[in-house]
Amino acid sequence: MVFCPFATSTDYSRASSLLHDATRQISLAASRSLQREDQQYILAQLHGLRLVSLAVAVLLQAGQSPLDALRLQEQGRSVTDGQIIDYRSEISDLMEQHPALGNDFNSLRQELDLPLRTPCIQSSLDDTIIEQLPIQQAAIRRRIKAATDLDDILHQIRQKPGFQAFMRTESEGDLLSAAQEGPIVVLNVTKLRSDAILLTTERVTSIALPDLVHTRVAYYFGKCGRCRGCRTMDDSDVKRDMLEWLWKAAVHPILRELGFYPKVVDPLPRIWWIGVGLMARAPIHAAAKFTKGAIKVKMTTLQYCLPSYTSTIRALQYSRSRQQYHQNASMLIVSMPTTPGAGPLGATKEADEIKHSLAGFSTVEILEKPTAECFLQALPSYSITHFACHGVSSVDPIDSHLLLVKASKSSDGLSTQEVDKLCIKDIAALKLPVARLAYLSACSTAHTSPHLADEVSHIVSSFHIAGFTNVIGTL
Repeated sequence: MVFCPFATSTDYSRASSLLHDATRQISLAASRSLQREDQQYILAQLHGLRLVSLAVAVLLQAGQSPLDALRLQEQGRSVTDGQIIDYRSEISDLMEQHPALGNDFNSLRQELDLPLRTPCIQSSLDDTIIEQLPIQQAAIRRRIKAATDLDDILHQIRQKPGFQAFMRTESEGDLLSAAQEGPIVVLNVTKLRSDAILLTTERVTSIALPDLVHTRVAYYFGKCGRCRGCRTMDDSDVKRDMLEWLWKAAVHPILRELGFYPKVVDPLPRIWWIGVGLMARAPIHAAAKFTKGAIKVKMTTLQYCLPSYTSTIRALQYSRSRQQYHQNASMLIVSMPTTPGAGPLGATKEADEIKHSLAGFSTVEILEKPTAECFLQALPSYSITHFACHGVSSVDPIDSHLLLVKASKSSDGLSTQEVDKLCIKDIAALKLPVARLAYLSACSTAHTSPHLADEVSHIVSSFHIAGFTNVIGTL
């Protein structure tokens, strides 16, 4: 994208109108009738344009309000997870006031929340294909009709008084209420400009971040992580430079604007961070200023606030709406000390120490080297889960997974072990009413693909969708 240095306010106003309309169309491109893999393929083409980031920047450049920019970024991000939230959100008000619409909406969303199940088509050309094709086509037609009907029902619901924002987070009141437990900060970086949108219970404001330049964001966070040219982040000096730059360019001016710096606020305030585009991969919590001539932290984000992340404000509100606190917590620990084809881990010691530390507070069960099926069957009975295993982040987010193990027998009758994958789609398909905390002590569980940065689709988000109100992961 090339920006003209001679653009006028009228030019930016026109551009903002076009980008506003384009961003609103993103959700239409990812039809509810499609399977998640197909949705993400389509969205990857759009997110490659950095459409959401650009739209937010141009709106602010055109002099429009930070509130309008915030609404727009909510509409264009995390589309696939947003649809799942639609399928699982509380609708008691609708059921009470408009029961017929509520029942129709609930029936359709339950149908769409199920994966599209079609018969397996064999590779050989035989009678089985002829028999199965009509069944497969009928299943696809039913899903397309359900998606169309759901959109029609949503339109009808939003015509009713008091339901104009049904399944949306657009009203100023809804947005401001999301900051009741602490400010929400949106970081947006483009070649045109960089800004932070600050949401508190009183108002939505923005500040320019001129030092948060696009070229450095692309250098640090735009790499795929899988090729030789991407290995610079393995260098400790590069990491320190990146963390100090993040502190200076983003965290420090934001903390000052919010009144949380230079004086430390007691108790520490909570801040939720939303990184748009490649900023979703930035370790804001670890930003720091180092002392000159020594590798020693002088100040860091954690001294001034308790940082958390969310993909969208709506996802944060969804998690909060599911909060249930139980007097007697129960914990399931997955321990993978060894994994076929991967290095050993100190998982057994980790699991034992957690169990010892929680004695008297929580009942704890340890599953050592379970299969994915075994874990999925056990999980609904527990409010807390802890993984001590390997994690794999894929460029295609739907393929990201945690590594477990399955037993099999070789031709000589001996038992062998093979890797078993606990995949994103299997986790997100769960509906866990008592889920409270998932601690993912595994690599790359919060790693976002640069090709789908605005979908914020990774292992952490799948646990959120499954029902966990709090998830701890790793970049």
